[in-house]
Amino acid sequence: MRPSGLRIPAAEIEQIVVNRIRRLLVEPASLLEITLTQTGERLLEPALLAVAEKWASDWVRMSPLHQRVIVLALVQRIDVSLEQVIIHLRPCRLAAMLKDRLTATKTDLADEEPTLQLSQPVQLRRAGKEVRMVIDHTDPFETPSKPDPALIKAIAKAHRFNNSLLGGGVSKFADLAKREKLHRSYYSQVLRLAYLAPDITTAILDGRQPSGLTATMLIEHPALPLSWQEQRAVLGFG
Repeated sequence: MRPSGLRIPAAEIEQIVVNRIRRLLVEPASLLEITLTQTGERLLEPALLAVAEKWASDWVRMSPLHQRVIVLALVQRIDVSLEQVIIHLRPCRLAAMLKDRLTATKTDLADEEPTLQLSQPVQLRRAGKEVRMVIDHTDPFETPSKPDPALIKAIAKAHRFNNSLLGGGVSKFADLAKREKLHRSYYSQVLRLAYLAPDITTAILDGRQPSGLTATMLIEHPALPLSWQEQRAVLGFG
């Protein structure tokens, strides 16, 4: 389930679920507790730990179909609240996977088996017209940010527009927009980016922007403030 009235991209929830499961696979103490208390089997042998680590590290090289089959096999359901994502994991299927008895073609274990709850604390943050889920930066499997060409292009365009406006040569704001073959309102939205806090601009150029921040979100932000401090808050720059 999801918080009432909020629309959160499914891809973000799926990524949180996948990263939480991968993190579990590289935590020997957690695996021991789960398999021992939930299945009655002791699976902490070095060979099985190596299997768990291999599943975690090989995940990005699996096909999307293979990834989805595994998640559907291991996860009974997902609950989403304002503060956390709760994953209802099937521990018996996890044990089967570690012993190589769960494959992409053999996932027909009993659906009535007990589940174990894995939680991931999250925060909801509005970015433009969307609501994003933000997790802490301790997740070793979180996809790192990198320079976004579209964001950089938007920043460069904003400064070019601003230089044209300040340099004169065109008497009216509307004429500047017309010269760029842009609607006046869109021209204005892009122009605002020339007045971002310098540290925000530098972070974007270096690829250190918050995960999920896109050029469209930045340009179409409904209420981008002039205050640099407020900009950092609404855009997720800490």
